[in-house]
Amino acid sequence: MAEANEAGLKTSTGEAWSYQALRALLMSGRISGRKEHKGEIYGQAVWPKIIEPEDSDMLRTLLAERSEEFKAEYGERDTPALKYPLSGLVKCTCKVPHVVGEPRSCKEEGKKPHRMSTGQRGDKDMPIYTCKKDGGGCGGRTIQIPDLEPLMEKLLFKRLEEVEAAAEADDNDPGPELEARLARWERRKKELGDELLDGDGPAREIRDAIDTLNGRMAGARQEIAQYAVKANLSEVSAAELRKAWKDYSVARKQTTYRGLIMEILIHPATRPFNVWNPDRVEILWK
Repeated sequence: MAEANEAGLKTSTGEAWSYQALRALLMSGRISGRKEHKGEIYGQAVWPKIIEPEDSDMLRTLLAERSEEFKAEYGERDTPALKYPLSGLVKCTCKVPHVVGEPRSCKEEGKKPHRMSTGQRGDKDMPIYTCKKDGGGCGGRTIQIPDLEPLMEKLLFKRLEEVEAAAEADDNDPGPELEARLARWERRKKELGDELLDGDGPAREIRDAIDTLNGRMAGARQEIAQYAVKANLSEVSAAELRKAWKDYSVARKQTTYRGLIMEILIHPATRPFNVWNPDRVEILWK
């Protein structure tokens, strides 16, 4: 998306590309030469395909799951997410009852770390991530964005170097095996469909078998799509990324971070409180 806008490419309506426009394009069955109505695909269309139907199915599966995960974890995208590349990833560990007294709702057992929001420190013009009381946060955890972002950049480059080293040591690509499984399951699904139409077996058992195959196929497509995302990230070396990083847009930085990171957990501040302690930051890598 960022590259398209930087190159001056426009959408069919003449507008700049946005997350919503790009997602709608990739989710559409039309780009694979298929008709679609209300999200459901209804066979082949008369126009030529741009990508293969199998690739389209993988994209639809991955984007649908990511969309639901994002809404469940972070809520709808807001303006700060377009300004700070780590927005949505930074979370407070306040679900752990480390504060004396009655724990708040976000500290209950089994709950996930509370998402931190962007804000300004009251005593000076300083952007921060803070665990707000609104929504169940502890209200006492903050971390300065100018401290966190340089640390994350350093750790990101280090992680990419580790990924590169691991990729050189392991050439096993799960793609071909998963593709072979998909092909077998597709054939079996067609056979079951024919049996159902011909009345050659118990309809309920056949439908259950088809549902099981659909679940397996969706899982395989998701694995292939996720591996493709990591492969695309690894196409840029850590050294190249270091040089180009300062010129990356916020959206492009977000894509890079989210391709490798599940969560960034912020632990309580340590004494002396006016000294930056990078050990407060814990990263859960994918």
